[in-house]
Amino acid sequence: MDPYKQALQAIRDMVEEAKQIAPSDLMVMSLATVDAVGQPSVRTVYLQAVVDSGLVFFTSCHSRKAIQLAANPRAAVCLYCQPLARQIQVEGTAWLLGEEEADMYWATRGRDSQLAAWASSQAESLESREDFEHRLAEYRQRFDFRRQVPKPRHWCGYCLTPERIELWKKSWRYPQQRVCYQKAPNGWSVTHVNP
Repeated sequence: MDPYKQALQAIRDMVEEAKQIAPSDLMVMSLATVDAVGQPSVRTVYLQAVVDSGLVFFTSCHSRKAIQLAANPRAAVCLYCQPLARQIQVEGTAWLLGEEEADMYWATRGRDSQLAAWASSQAESLESREDFEHRLAEYRQRFDFRRQVPKPRHWCGYCLTPERIELWKKSWRYPQQRVCYQKAPNGWSVTHVNP
């Protein structure tokens, strides 16, 4: 199997195994970005899909992460599953998904999450929790009679296309296993790394 496809399959396998242990539609990963002057920041986001071109997540285009990705699309994620004693690090470039992909994902979100996305002005200061609750109530009323809440223009998706993937697995009997998949001009290389 092609090393890149092998690494993506390892990510998919970990996600599926994690869902068996703790059933959930959501897989949390830490996303690291840097701003225009190189200041890093990290937060957790939900991994929504692992596709052939990379890892997919969604956010508000007004969020701090989206602003940073607009200034510098280089990013990294880390998925860690303690019960499986596995970690996956992915480094690469994030790019905006098209409206069609964002619309498809938007339709899967719960109504409360959709309304909260309308009410939230991510990356802006919040005067008080009551302000947010008031905006949320306004959007509840605005979309009360609509079967579906439309996707706001500021809602978008990203795909992080890997250039480096490292798989880490803890072993109770042997030292940890680390395997690094690295993109090179002539394809992907696979290296075993010291634990």
